[in-house]
Amino acid sequence: MQQDPFVILGVDKNATQAEIDEKYRELRHRYEDARFLEGEAGAEAAEKIEELDNAYSEAMRIKSESANIGGGFQDDSDFKGQDFSEVKEAIKNKNYHLAQGLLDAMQERSAEWHYMQAKIYYDKKWILDAKKQLELAIEMDPTNAKYTATLDRLKKESGRGFVFPTAGDSAGGRSYSPNSTPSCCNVCSTLLCADCCCECMGGDLIPCC
Repeated sequence: MQQDPFVILGVDKNATQAEIDEKYRELRHRYEDARFLEGEAGAEAAEKIEELDNAYSEAMRIKSESANIGGGFQDDSDFKGQDFSEVKEAIKNKNYHLAQGLLDAMQERSAEWHYMQAKIYYDKKWILDAKKQLELAIEMDPTNAKYTATLDRLKKESGRGFVFPTAGDSAGGRSYSPNSTPSCCNVCSTLLCADCCCECMGGDLIPCC
């Protein structure tokens, strides 16, 4: 039976984002150095860190669902600094045009600004662009557990073999993976293979070859 992630982290289910982040960092720090020890002590510390990471990700998912904000992105009402309340409300109402306009009007491009930009990109299914924005947020605030946990979730999602569109793709266009080949080459190679198979069976699909 899976243990309650909030119990593992030692916080209440109604704890704020800031409280969960603080407790997660505190617990994880206890085992950071110990995981490099040899033998059972190191193995136990590594196992504990993995348990904490999984518990934090699961707690974030639960908080996200309760706040009606999709994906691995979390609502952070405790953020101190720029006021993103209107942006969050626009995203919640799926008014991405308004949300983008509000972000563009802000002069300061803080770590949280990039996080909110990633939220918009994620909801628009521009996963690769969302990932880039999260990486920028982490660059500016590397100790923020919320950013790193969200990026980890996106990496898992984009690592399942799906091909995602980006903001640069034209409307109605398709996005290709780096290993994709032009369709004309695929057709030619398929025909040549078919011709070889036919010749082995006594036939000839392409007379000139």
